[in-house]
Amino acid sequence: MRLRALKFFKNVFKENGTVTAGNSSGLNDGAAALVLMNREEAELRKIEPLVKIVSWATCGVEPSLMGLGPIPATNLALKKADWQINDVDLFEINEAFAAQRLQLLKI
Repeated sequence: MRLRALKFFKNVFKENGTVTAGNSSGLNDGAAALVLMNREEAELRKIEPLVKIVSWATCGVEPSLMGLGPIPATNLALKKADWQINDVDLFEINEAFAAQRLQLLKI
């Protein structure tokens, strides 16, 4: 897609909004598999663990804050792990729109 074509896409959520079909990800087919087990099971099967889940969290936000749910969820997961944000090298955040990612980076 050419950059100049983006101006022809209509706003998706609200009048004068910024999210369009041209700057948001599509729904795609895909497949994945994940095998989880506790350390004892891994030792029994002589499997070297690749990662360790230290903490996780989910939470919701008011509809007017749609897209910002990862912020309180991240804070809660950090608190449960007794970590600070600088203790994490990389965050993988699933987002559908570039605008959401930019807002999360600001906070």
